[in-house]
Amino acid sequence: MSSIDHLRAALSDTVLSLFHRIALQDGDGTADLSDCPIETLLDARQCILELIACDLAPVFQAANARKDPMQRLQPELLAEIFTRLGTGDRFTASYVCRHWRRVALAHPAVWADMTGFGSSNPRLPLALQRAAACPIDLSFNLYAWQREVVARRTGAALKLSLPSMRSLGIFVDPLKSFAFLPDALDAPAPLLERLQILTIGSGQRDANNVVELRADTFQDSAPRLSYLRCVSVFFPRAPIRAFATVRELHLTPMREDDMWRILCEHTLTAMPDLEILHLSLPSGVDQSTSPVSSLVVPPFTRLRDLRVWGNAASKVLLAFPHRQCNRVILNDAEGEVPLEAFLAPISSVKYLALWGDFCALADAQRLFGRIAKFRRSSIPTSIFTPSVTNQLQVLVLRDVDEIPWSSKVLLPRLIYLELVLALDFGDSASEGFPGELRLVAPALRVLRLARTPTRHLHTAEWDSAACEAFMDVLSPDRDVWLELDGLHVPDIPRTVRRPMTSVASTFSAYSPDAKEEELAWAALSRISDAALSALQTEE
Repeated sequence: MSSIDHLRAALSDTVLSLFHRIALQDGDGTADLSDCPIETLLDARQCILELIACDLAPVFQAANARKDPMQRLQPELLAEIFTRLGTGDRFTASYVCRHWRRVALAHPAVWADMTGFGSSNPRLPLALQRAAACPIDLSFNLYAWQREVVARRTGAALKLSLPSMRSLGIFVDPLKSFAFLPDALDAPAPLLERLQILTIGSGQRDANNVVELRADTFQDSAPRLSYLRCVSVFFPRAPIRAFATVRELHLTPMREDDMWRILCEHTLTAMPDLEILHLSLPSGVDQSTSPVSSLVVPPFTRLRDLRVWGNAASKVLLAFPHRQCNRVILNDAEGEVPLEAFLAPISSVKYLALWGDFCALADAQRLFGRIAKFRRSSIPTSIFTPSVTNQLQVLVLRDVDEIPWSSKVLLPRLIYLELVLALDFGDSASEGFPGELRLVAPALRVLRLARTPTRHLHTAEWDSAACEAFMDVLSPDRDVWLELDGLHVPDIPRTVRRPMTSVASTFSAYSPDAKEEELAWAALSRISDAALSALQTEE
């Protein structure tokens, strides 16, 4: 029995004894107070209150002396615990006892981290008020089913908290008008570093999509704002002056008649110092509706990372200063950018990875990297051009059995070849792979056979005849090192097995849920330049 249960039982016994004594004094030996005069009951009530106060005095003294385990936690430690709770749990914890509530209210930093607040509710204004002047990190959702009065109170509280806001994320359900949002952003945001506004909608202007920014957002004052992400948000037909300091922009513009003019003449013009631009074209935009020839894009002298997704992305890419960028990613569902134009800043391709539908290339110093989506049927002829094959030293291929090799490809300087096999490889290995791989690499030093990154270990194998046919086509001028990663392989002619080395790390560090373009680049970034240099001088 806990101390509280013991106290409750003792108090109950005391009260019953008191009732019994009063009933006896009243002359009723049955201790039944139902027929007692009102004066007797009032006297009994007073006696009970005095008795309870007397018996509870030691309990109050123990609480004041912090003998209760709930009160032994130091305020600083308790505040640290609060910050690790979800926002809703912080409210619950603040009502456990008076000590916890005093700590929650005395430490504004407890309420400053609200990055996972969830749907807007009446607690959000209260949490913003409790955060006081601490830098606030907030992300919340606005849904159509929420009461408009609650949403407007949220907007008013948000406006009051903008001077303390460090990062802000607003995720909007477009099935209801949230026209009050521009008013909520009508205050200076001197501490704001990151801003996200995402509308999940149709991607075009209609009566139910009304999240629209103003030219004077944040009253033209957000001097620390460096990261901006906007999805299906209307931008004004004028530059937003508060966005002048943005360095990284993730943008999915709204599809409308003058989308390109707004994008190039106003939205992007407001951010002259962009270093990272990720542009996703909305659905419905294609090559016929993209006035690429008339696009006047700002110079963006600092742009280093450019990524374009969507139909007609290849044509849009050519209108941007992609040649100066260290990293370019192109995901075009309609067409392919001419490889020579895509590789303009790369004097010679040293690294190449084919991962699914994506091709990743990099130069010798890895100062410039290019990732593009190609039709798998056109990969051999589109990618293995003389400008690529003459200098290529590292090649990583995934699912090569699905690539139609029509003729042999000579790679005179290739020293490292890695084949990342499909998960279902093994059962039908003798039906063509790797015998259909038409690569000739006389200078090859390392052949690595790996498995596709996955949460589960998968063992693949193929027969000796396929291995011999593969090596006959490869035609190395001397024995090559054979490295195996999770595969069962028979003896292969002209190879010498060795343990995994530091030429390339395994894929264990990469998430199998990562996007194909990310894995394509990861396949190159894990290659060791020092190990490659050692291979070239190896006897």
